[in-house]
Amino acid sequence: MPNVGDLNDDRRHVKLHHEHVSNVSNTEYPGVYPGEDHSWDLQRFKEKLVVQIQRLSGKSIELDIVGVDASIANALRRILMSEVPSIAIENVYVWNNTSVIHDEVFAHRVGLIPLAVDPRLLNMKGPEEPPTDRDTVVFKLNVTCKHRPKAPRGETDPEKLYTNSNVYSRDLVWSPAGDQQTVFAEFPPRPSNDNILLAKLRPGQTLEMELHANKGIGMTHAKWSPVVSIESTGAYPPQDLLPESIRIMREKVRTLRRAAEALKQAPNEDEEMEG
Repeated sequence: MPNVGDLNDDRRHVKLHHEHVSNVSNTEYPGVYPGEDHSWDLQRFKEKLVVQIQRLSGKSIELDIVGVDASIANALRRILMSEVPSIAIENVYVWNNTSVIHDEVFAHRVGLIPLAVDPRLLNMKGPEEPPTDRDTVVFKLNVTCKHRPKAPRGETDPEKLYTNSNVYSRDLVWSPAGDQQTVFAEFPPRPSNDNILLAKLRPGQTLEMELHANKGIGMTHAKWSPVVSIESTGAYPPQDLLPESIRIMREKVRTLRRAAEALKQAPNEDEEMEG
């Protein structure tokens, strides 16, 4: 008989067969296996839980969580993707766009640029509230494509023929407001990746606009998801992703506990009817 909670227990390993996957659901509940006590114990859980960080960089974190039910690990994954806040471009004010890309398409494209802005330094902005330096980060984009005056005769490469033939995420310029210069002094707002291609221009074409970035969560729109397949987009410090998701899960458990206590104290409708 295997030890209760033994990580080497064959029943705890998900198995891939030729036509199906087995052991995908947890069966370690009291009464499932005769002679085995699977009642939950906090001390035993702490002893068996193992979290190992395999790789950590400025943009990603890879870790193993061992000794926890798959449902808990999946809950953390879903919280990371949909409830950990990040900053993304929400409103785009187009002053001039003579490129071949429509305003709406370009606005959607820049909205998906991951921004390296610490969301803990900004407040959530309400849908009807005016932007302030406490909840909005402003970027400006002003790029015009022109002929290079000394381009070689017969050259066909647009990069050598024209200036600003390609518009990249690095062309977004942060425009600080209020005391943001002080608040973001250590890490000024910028795109996480400077080499994201946004548009191609040709001589005479211009992109001029103002972009407002706000705080949000992936549950509202995927652009606010700070991770992609649980790899940080750089919008949230990778080393803080897991602690933040655990904090959110803890708050959910507390809310559920308060709701359960309130339900216990609520008067029974059947008893009221009998009375």
